[in-house]
This record gives sequence, structure tokens and C-alpha cells, in this order.
Amino acid sequence: MKLVWILAFCLLAVAVVADQKGRKKGHDDSDSDEHDDDNAKWDKYKQSNKKGYKSPEEEKHRKNEFKKNDDKFRKHNEKQKTGQVHYKMGHNRFSDRNDTDLERKFLHKFTRRDFTKVTPTVPASSYPPGPDSISYRTSTLPILNQGDCGCCWAFSAVAQVEAQLKRKDPAYATRISPQYLLDCSPNAGCTTGGAVSDAFTYLKQNGFVDAANYPYTGIEETCKANIPKLTQTVTSVTHYDLNGDENLLKNVLAAVGPVVVSMYVNAATFMHYESGIYWDETCPNQCQKVNHAMLLVGYGTDTETYSEPIDYWLFKNSFGAAFGEAGYIRMIRNSPTFKNNCNIACMIDFFYEMNSIIFISLALSVFDQPFKNDQDWTNYKVEYGKNYLNRQEEVLRYNNFKLNDERIKTHNVEYMKGKIGYEMGHNEFSDMSHEEFASIYLHPIKPKMEYTELSFNSSLPEAEELSYQKFCFPPLNQGQCGSCWAFAAAAQVEVQLRRKYSDFNQYISPQYVLDCSNGGSCSGGQSETALAYMKNNGIVALTSYPYTSTKNTCNYSARKLPQKITSTSSFFIQGDEETLKKALINIGPVVVYIQTVSSFFNYKSGVYWDQQCPSDCGSINHAVLLVGYGTDKTTYKTPVDYWIVKNSWGKTWGDSGYIKMIKGWNAMKNNCNVACYIRYSVV
Repeated sequence: MKLVWILAFCLLAVAVVADQKGRKKGHDDSDSDEHDDDNAKWDKYKQSNKKGYKSPEEEKHRKNEFKKNDDKFRKHNEKQKTGQVHYKMGHNRFSDRNDTDLERKFLHKFTRRDFTKVTPTVPASSYPPGPDSISYRTSTLPILNQGDCGCCWAFSAVAQVEAQLKRKDPAYATRISPQYLLDCSPNAGCTTGGAVSDAFTYLKQNGFVDAANYPYTGIEETCKANIPKLTQTVTSVTHYDLNGDENLLKNVLAAVGPVVVSMYVNAATFMHYESGIYWDETCPNQCQKVNHAMLLVGYGTDTETYSEPIDYWLFKNSFGAAFGEAGYIRMIRNSPTFKNNCNIACMIDFFYEMNSIIFISLALSVFDQPFKNDQDWTNYKVEYGKNYLNRQEEVLRYNNFKLNDERIKTHNVEYMKGKIGYEMGHNEFSDMSHEEFASIYLHPIKPKMEYTELSFNSSLPEAEELSYQKFCFPPLNQGQCGSCWAFAAAAQVEVQLRRKYSDFNQYISPQYVLDCSNGGSCSGGQSETALAYMKNNGIVALTSYPYTSTKNTCNYSARKLPQKITSTSSFFIQGDEETLKKALINIGPVVVYIQTVSSFFNYKSGVYWDQQCPSDCGSINHAVLLVGYGTDKTTYKTPVDYWIVKNSWGKTWGDSGYIKMIKGWNAMKNNCNVACYIRYSVV
């Protein structure tokens, strides 16, 4: 019996040892797998960021910092998923550095005393209130990368100059050299940083240099002061210390365009921003110090991503397009908890032309009305029923009007010479800047892609000209709401119903789909979703569901019309205008998505095209109804084919609310991406 117990004990001991070995082996395997994952992540990071190191010791150190940051990002993003923070962190070229290294390299501290004191021509408090949102992003040139040189001050200064020049001339594309400032501007450099106000002062005194003639090297070199200068000049600069007042910053930005903001950011979070709306509770808000400069290009409100609307500022950074949201970052605005977070509304700088209308007007507005004897302005206000809240707002609107008036007159001189195919003219939007207009009416559209074979009834003849305008009601006006997607969808259904039922005489309500379809909001949306919603839930007349220019709670009990949509379709036709023509012949009017540019804003008549318009189907910002095509055989030296497009900006815009857009011309095929996406219903 004793022997049996001894044998049992021995077997148990062997089993325990074997289990422990197995456990140890399993643990070792897990460690090995984790090590392999780390190595794979590291190798991928090095490859994607083109990283190389001087020695194995340096790589080991950088890999260790990468691992620490990777753990930090994972923990932060878990909070982001649960709504505790509103931005995501991710890997970029800074992920192999620690916070101290990043601060030393890129974030150089300056105080209020370091900024040149410039007496403003116009007090910051004199600007009229800005609109609810605005974006100058289309007025900026592509994102640059300052590399490992702490010269954000130089990059932001030249970016502001470029943006202002591009606002004045949309075709402007010349890059201004930041290296020129880095080499030549005193009291600034890669390792010390610099004050933006000093950079602007230097540009004012010495002029601009083309970056092609003075390329960026990322290191301080001897100043080449005699290099040829561009013809454009900085005639005046201004610096505001706004003392943390975000409303003042909003008003200045709306009035003057992009401005450089010097702020104070936390390297531990800011340098690793990936997306969302950034804030940091450790950021200061007392305006005593700054360590980074960026170009402020807009502001708005995110009404869709979070549980409640969140206001933000939109900044263009100089860390390359791989940083943040394609080189940009959104930062918290008007937060009760984080007011003036990171000292955003403290020190701003910008250049302007002293003879420009806006600053003459604003300066005079303190004493007199510069527009009181301008008959063109008086006539415009009467024709379009314009009234303004106060004198300051009228000065701003007058400035916009004069800038648009100058652009229109210059354009029409070329039109009369036969060099341009369309005429420009004033409309109800002529007292708005293009950026303000775009921020309200033009929003990026993300279409739902449906790759289905598009076939047609080949027995239908291809007419030389085709128009469904006789079935269209007069164009409506979407007002100050980016709801073109809802208007285009409603108009498409109207025409289909009028083609089928000769006695049908009711507008379809765009407000119904704006409120109920989940297709979008006043910040853009998708016509295909609106059409599908009406197919599944019925059609509502405008008289039963009036338009309010805002997104409201859905009134599901609204009375439906007896007519029904039998099917809806969406197609991506890859820029094929011949397919678009066949669609019009076989289907009838279709919704098309287009990408507009600033000239579209003031179109009046003729056949429109613009060399700035894309044709690659890569971007779209407006939904319209395509109602026909034709050929102008009399106006131009040779016949010009065009599309007939119904817009939703009212009858005073364009040719009684319509526009003719170039069709199938070799040099301008698929101009403005007109033949990319089509959406339609069948009744």
C-alpha cells in the first residue's frame, strides 16, 4: 500500500512539472507572438515613414519610443471610442520620438513680448459678426512639410500670403519660399523658432521670393538677399492680441480671410493627432506664451460625429499631408470647459494690401460710410431687397460686392472679346465672399457607390437636342442651407411625375427628405438616400410640408401624395458623357453631382466651363438636376455642345435659375465632373 502511494505521488509530481513546462512554453509562445507583432509594426512604420537610423543603438532607442507611443495611442483611442475624448491619435513621422525631443525640435516658446507691436489700421472689435461657418481651404495651396526644422513661423507666414493671393486670383499657384525667410529673416531659425510678426515685417520690407528659385532645404543657410523677387508685395501687415476672445477671432477671420495663429500646444498629444476635434486639458488659455504657428482657414460645427454639436477651428499645419486630417487639424472652439484652449485666440498676424477695398472700407467705417454715393451699390440693394443689421455689416457686404463687381467686369471684357464662353453677372449672392458662400452652399458629397450594369432601350432615337425644361417647375431657392441634395432629388421626382401625369402640378417637398430621410443635413447629403426614402415612405407636397432652410424634427404624419416611385437607381459612369446623354434619352432628367469652383458663383449666361474645374471624378460638392442637352450654333465661331442644368439657388441666379455647361469638348471633357455620378427615380 505504501508503494502505491509513493507511485501515485511520483506520477502527480511528473504531471505538475509537465504542466508547468507547458504553461511556461505557452507563455514563451505568447511573448514570442507579441514580439513578432511589435517587430512587424515597427518594420511597417519604418517603411511607411521612410525611416533610417545612424546606428543599431539609435534604432533600438527609437523603437522603444515607438512602442511607448503605440501603447499611449491604444489607451487614448479606447477613450475616444467611448466618447471620453473627441479626437483620435495615430502614428506619423513623430512616433519614434519622445515628448521632450519633440518639444525641443519643433515647439519653441515665445511670449507676448517677443511679437512686434504693430498698431492695427482697424481695431479688432470693429469687424462685423462672422457667419456660422466658413472655410478658405479651397484658397490654400497644397500642404508642405517643414521637416526637422522648427520653422513653423516661416511656413505659416508664406501660407497666409499664398492664400490671400489665391483668394484674389483663383488661378494663382506660385509657391513662396519659406527658405528665404529661414535664411534671411533676423532673430529666427530652425533651432530657435521665430515670431510670425517678424516674418511678415521682413516680407513687407524685402518682398517675396518664388520657392522654385529659392528651394527649401530644411537647414539654415547663408541668405541669398539678391535673388529676384516676385511682383506681388506686402504693403501692410497687422498683429492682433485678442486676449482669448474667440468671437473676435471668428469675426476677423470672416472679414479678412486666412490668418496666422500663434498658440501653445502639448507635444504629448498634438504631435500625434490623427482625426476628430482636438483639445487638451493641460493646454494653457491665459495668452502668456506660444510655441507653434499655423494658418487658420475656417471654422464650423460638427453636427454628425458626436452625441451633440461641437464647434471647431480648422487649421492648416506644416507637418506634411500625412499629419492629421490630410495635413489639417480641427481644434475645439467656444467650449464652455475649454475656452481659448491652447491659446488659440491670442496672437494673430496677417498681411493685406493697403489699397484693398476691405481695409479702406473698414477703416472708413468708423467715421463714415464709403458706399453712400455708390449708385451701383444702391441699385443692387434695391433689386435684391438687401437690408443689413448695422453699418459695420454693410461695410463688409459692400466690400464683397465691390470685389465681385471687379471680377465680373474683368471677366466680361474677355467674354465680349470672345475669349471666354460665358457671361458673369450679379445675383443675390454678390454681397458674399466666395468662401462664405461655399461654406453655406457647397459641401463635399460622399456618394454611395452602386456598380450595376447600365443598359438602355436601343430603339429610342438619339435626338440632336433634348430638353425636359417644359416639365420643370421654376427653380426654387434652398436659402442658407446646404440642402442641394434634397432639392435635386425632389425636382427629379417632380419632372418624372409631370412627364407621366399631365395634370400633376405640385412641388415635392425638399424639407420632408431633409428632416426625415437621414440623407444629410444643411451641411450636405446624398440624393440617392432621399430618393430611396421617398420610394419606401411616400411623396409629400411642398404645400403640406413647407421649406424652412433648417433641418427639423421629422413630421412623419405629413399627408402623402397618391403617386408612387416604383424604383430608384444610382450609377457611377466614370466621366463618360456619351453614357450620360443616353441616360437622359432613356430615363429622363437625372440628378448629377458636380464639383464647382468660384466662377460658377457668378454665372449669368452662355456655355460655362472653367479650367480650374476637375474632370477626374475625384471630388464633388454640389447636386443639380440635368434636364437636357443642345448645341449653340450661333454665338461662337464653331458650334458648342452643352448640358442644360437646373440649379436650386433661385430664379435670379444664372439664366433664370439654369446653367449651360460644356459638353463633350475635347479640351474640357467631363468638366466639373458632370458625368460621374447619376441618381434617378422611376414613377
